[in-house]
Amino acid sequence: MLDDNQWIDDLSFNGYAHFQNLFPKESSLELLKWARALKEKELFRQAEVGKGIRKQTVEELRSDEIYWVEDWSREVFVPYREILLKIQEMLRRDLFLPVKRFEGHISHYEAGSFYVRHVDRHKVQPHRLISSVLYLSDLLEGEGGELILYPKGKSPVVIRPHLGSVVLFQSQIPHEVKITKKSRWSLTSWFRDDVL
Repeated sequence: MLDDNQWIDDLSFNGYAHFQNLFPKESSLELLKWARALKEKELFRQAEVGKGIRKQTVEELRSDEIYWVEDWSREVFVPYREILLKIQEMLRRDLFLPVKRFEGHISHYEAGSFYVRHVDRHKVQPHRLISSVLYLSDLLEGEGGELILYPKGKSPVVIRPHLGSVVLFQSQIPHEVKITKKSRWSLTSWFRDDVL
């Protein structure tokens, strides 16, 4: 799927690209199993908003919990890391984006959780260029948890979570996660133009 350059055009002209079943179901379920084990060990923490000293927990804005990926060489992450590296290479080569690295965290939304409209590219630290979301659970119509993108000058885009699907979008595009009615899991990553 990545070898079909249509996604490059979609990302460039529409602001986003959506891949159905990009990541194998077995690998997605393995990641989900690992994430649930971390949750049982209470290793997730409440997500925050803002950057630096302004970072804080504001449940009226976002109510998910997260686990930051510190080691992408862990066996459970390797298959997806390879996909991210391929995407990174193509972003550099085909879109001439100065991407130098990626970061990410696993997100868990309990029933009733949400994330209000926001952007991933911060004014103070504008290093996130492209956002990506790998879905680790399925949500059916009526179960909520949709990602809504608001590309400038275009109609809103509604993306329902589907196990193994991946969405890429420009990090300056406003977006939100609607209230979910069941547990929602994903691995969210950002391609950045800075170095550690």
